[in-house]
Amino acid sequence: MEFNYPAAPGRYADVAVALGCMRVSDERRTAEAGVEKVRALIRDCHIPARLSEVGVPRNAIPDMAVAAMKITRLLKNNPRPVGLEDAISIYEAAY
Repeated sequence: MEFNYPAAPGRYADVAVALGCMRVSDERRTAEAGVEKVRALIRDCHIPARLSEVGVPRNAIPDMAVAAMKITRLLKNNPRPVGLEDAISIYEAAY
C-alpha cells in the first residue's frame, strides 16, 4: 500500500474510509491514514509484519525480487510501475 498509494490516492483513500478512517480534504492524507490503519491491524492481530520475523534471510531479497518480476499478471495490474530496484526496496523496507 505504501508503495502504491501515491499512484492512486483516490482508490487508496476509499480503502482507508472502508477501514474506518475519516476522509479528509487531501486524498493522499486519507490514503496515508489507511496505510497506518493496516499497520495497526497487523500489530493488533499479532501478525508478523517483517520478513525477518518469519525467517526470511536478508540475502534472499535479491532472488525474491527477481522472482516477483516474473509475476507479470500482478505487475501489469499494479497501479504503479514496479521495476527490479523497486521490488528490492519494497522487500528491504519489509525486512
